Amino acid sequence: GPYGLPRVISAVPWASTVIFVCGGVGITPALSQLAAARSHGMQVLLFWSLRSPGLLQQCASLIEPHVGYDQLCISLTGDEPIPEECNRLLCGHSSGVGSRTRRDLGAWLQTVAAKSDVKQGPVLLFACGPSGLVAKARQGARAAEEAMPGMSWTVHEEVFRFLPQL
Repeated sequence: GPYGLPRVISAVPWASTVIFVCGGVGITPALSQLAAARSHGMQVLLFWSLRSPGLLQQCASLIEPHVGYDQLCISLTGDEPIPEECNRLLCGHSSGVGSRTRRDLGAWLQTVAAKSDVKQGPVLLFACGPSGLVAKARQGARAAEEAMPGMSWTVHEEVFRFLPQL
């Protein structure tokens, strides 16, 4: 992992809110940055769409100290059983209902942008995942910025692309 302060967080010390949008293993670079953002007094929110309950179970203890249950939106889309200790993460996000389907990222970002505590300062949106998810995050940030004039959003993108089959 990175040593010292993660470079994305250190590059935007002016941000009052950091929104992490992750797909599957795209949570990996965000995990080290959650703590850094919180230690710099930034509000931290997380949207994570994944298939594996095992991955959720492994990451839960790294997420919970830094992101409040009301600041989570976790979509678990796979068919495997959900470990009981992970239910609190699914049921704790802002809608109060766990999800086995893909959540609407754009609608979630609009809801987040309308919150009074987010409106107080610049927002960094950190997106890491498949290109479709990252594109939706970028579109959602633009829409939120247009809906809330005067609120500035910066988008940091880390996209994974898959090699073509040979």
